[in-house]
Amino acid sequence: MDGHLYDMVLRDCPGVSFFPSDTLSEWAEFHGYGLHSSQVYVLVFDVTKTDTFNYVKSMRDQIMKTKGDDVMMIIVGSKQDMADHRMATFRSHFTQMAKKWKCPLIICSAKYNWNIMNIFKEILKTIEAEIDSKKEIGNRNNARWRLDQCKIS
Repeated sequence: MDGHLYDMVLRDCPGVSFFPSDTLSEWAEFHGYGLHSSQVYVLVFDVTKTDTFNYVKSMRDQIMKTKGDDVMMIIVGSKQDMADHRMATFRSHFTQMAKKWKCPLIICSAKYNWNIMNIFKEILKTIEAEIDSKKEIGNRNNARWRLDQCKIS
């Protein structure tokens, strides 16, 4: 992106029923998915099924409760190609929630490759913004953010 090569580790964690409260429970329940060590969480829902958005809402709340307010997150609505006229009403709701959560929202279609690159661009933008804010704060938490090596779950 922008002439730079980035090394990312992507983890797809299907069937995660809850966000583990600590690394020990993560290892016991999820065999070391790396959920606690991720820099960015990409929460994906099906735009044609509102219950999947409710799942994302639940996971987001659990992540925030466990990791605190300083979590980088991107919300992705998939299956845009299958959306019908009802989608306009749902999209308004999804957009309002993403704004309330202060998270980017990307609506995409993996089937037709619509907006897929935008997801990765948004991930890198989110990490770059976090790096810049850490530099401004003077890195008071001593967190080491490396843009060329990041984990995404």
